Amino acid sequence: MKQHKVEVELCLGSACYSRGNGEAIDILEKFVHTEALEELVSLKGRLCTEECARGPCIRLNGTLYTGVLPECAVDLLRYHLQQPETEDTQAVTKPGDSEKTQKEGPQS
Repeated sequence: MKQHKVEVELCLGSACYSRGNGEAIDILEKFVHTEALEELVSLKGRLCTEECARGPCIRLNGTLYTGVLPECAVDLLRYHLQQPETEDTQAVTKPGDSEKTQKEGPQS
């Protein structure tokens, strides 16, 4: 299956960083280098995503994930590498949910 470009933005605000994004960025950098994905993956740190209470937050191609454990960051990246570039959904991971991701569609 063809892999698509992915822009990864990790919140590096104090709440998200201390809850796991400091570790997640190291894990993602190592994965991208080991798998030679530098041409497909753009890793960026950003300041606050304004979701401090639900952090750590990671945004992949515009889709926000909250409550992301560092060890799940690579799984999210793998998922997005396989998705069509036109996909535009909102996904949120909430602490305590039984599934790793919970997608939310447009609110009517």
